[in-house]
Amino acid sequence: MFDLKEVGFTNLDDQFVSINFDQKDFANALFSNAQSIDMDDFARSIYKSGNAEINDQVEMELLNVVPTLYSSYRIVAAIRETIEKSKK
Repeated sequence: MFDLKEVGFTNLDDQFVSINFDQKDFANALFSNAQSIDMDDFARSIYKSGNAEINDQVEMELLNVVPTLYSSYRIVAAIRETIEKSKK
């Protein structure tokens, strides 16, 4: 389960820093760039609850679209890490 509230990174002091997303803005951006029904469903679930099931198709689309939405390396890396954690 991918949970938007769990997206963050470990800073240089070895403390977790949460990245606060507006879940509706994030979901709308994903929805606007969806290339599949799976991503459409994922975006709708993020919009409603802030979390969603992730599959291979959604993972691939997220990894492709997130760098176009956010120029910050740290944000992109944090989303990648959250995807990896959600698959466990």
